[in-house]
Amino acid sequence: MEKYKLFILTIKEPIKYLILGLGIYVFFRSSQLYFNKWLLNQKLGFDLQWMRTYTLQLGKFLPEWFLYSLPDALWMISLGTFIHNIWKNEPKQNLLFWSIITPIIALTWEIAQGMKFINGTFDWVDILFYLLVTAIIIHKLKTTKYEKTT
Repeated sequence: MEKYKLFILTIKEPIKYLILGLGIYVFFRSSQLYFNKWLLNQKLGFDLQWMRTYTLQLGKFLPEWFLYSLPDALWMISLGTFIHNIWKNEPKQNLLFWSIITPIIALTWEIAQGMKFINGTFDWVDILFYLLVTAIIIHKLKTTKYEKTT
């Protein structure tokens, strides 16, 4: 029972960010996205498509950063928070290494898109959001209480 509680505490905060990012994708983005295509083909696809008829109209009034950059930042902070929660009781060097991996991957991915090494659309706003999430992760690292390890 104690392991179950620890697991729930580890994933509770990251799940909130993940669901919010997925919600933006599902309710405000194109049905041609791979995730949305898959989701709309599931049993709840009909009800979801009905809801999307209203939310897609609202999406026309939302800023582009909300629709395109915020979901990526939310997923990044979800993974970063999850990693932080797993490693927070480990030596500071391990926590730092694993916590900084997520921002490095995200920034590298975006730069690789800009250099046409991988498919995708380079966006400076994405870089800005990734840097903001990196600042949040660094703040979490600075405010984490560390146990003295030998």
